[in-house]
Amino acid sequence: SSGQITTNILDTFSRNGTLNGSSPVIGDANLVPTTNWVCNTTYYTTNVGGGRMVIANAGTAANTSAYVPLQVTDGYVYTISVTQNISATVGSGDRWGAVGFDDGSGYTSILNGTKGPWMLMKNSGHVESFYNGLNTSIYAGDNAGYGAGTNNLLQIVLDTTTPDAWTAAIKVNGVQKGTKNLPSGFTANRVTFFGYGNAYLTNSGFSVTSIQPTAPVISGQPIGFTNWAGVNGSMEVSASGSQPMSYQWYLNSTDNPLSGQTGESLSFSPLQDTDSGSYFVVINNSYGAVTSSVAPVYVETGTVMTLTPSI
Repeated sequence: SSGQITTNILDTFSRNGTLNGSSPVIGDANLVPTTNWVCNTTYYTTNVGGGRMVIANAGTAANTSAYVPLQVTDGYVYTISVTQNISATVGSGDRWGAVGFDDGSGYTSILNGTKGPWMLMKNSGHVESFYNGLNTSIYAGDNAGYGAGTNNLLQIVLDTTTPDAWTAAIKVNGVQKGTKNLPSGFTANRVTFFGYGNAYLTNSGFSVTSIQPTAPVISGQPIGFTNWAGVNGSMEVSASGSQPMSYQWYLNSTDNPLSGQTGESLSFSPLQDTDSGSYFVVINNSYGAVTSSVAPVYVETGTVMTLTPSI
């Protein structure tokens, strides 16, 4: 088991009406109009399809935004996940949808003000990601198959486990596209969505999760045994901690890792007389490592078995 603490902050947008409606609390952060930015109030939610957001700007070039309050703190891994679809049949021209973390500075322009990390996907399939507005790029690239009319999973992973040394990773359809170390003092207090252009854009399956990472902890130690050569035997370890966790079994010392033995259990099929020895496993993840107790194995080859005394 993983042993991680997971909080679903908001599983889906699951209510009808505008963003200024009832719980869950969603703030309307429409941008201040300028020469290049036109705002409207057509950014809304609906229960269709189990909860989704729709930006219906078709017919006008517009830029709108909305946010969900979220106080980001040290010690967690936050993941924004949203499936985006830009209509291939409604709307025209350069159009895109964006999502990201913000500290409230992105009200007047996502391009110049949004704290981030944030990412956008265009109807062409082009993906870009930045923080501090457009000051620092995390990723930019054209991706075949990501264009208008397709569903694409956009994810931003913000790792705050090290104070003043946060990191961000950008994923599209489960594939990591870029990472960046964020500057000291970085803050965020909301998740913000943006839509731009003459577009009909649908976001569905929106969720934000926070995981409090933990190093591996062993809950069940491997148990040694005595048995005859030629029969099968096995031992296993139980551990919890943040995934992914890796396992490596050893015989007698860390100088002798067992090739291919990288799971929770260690099997002997069958036992051989050379298998006698002291076995243990080392478990690692990104937040630490733990070594199991030693489990002795005795393989008998004679006609009389010497039993391992109980302790």
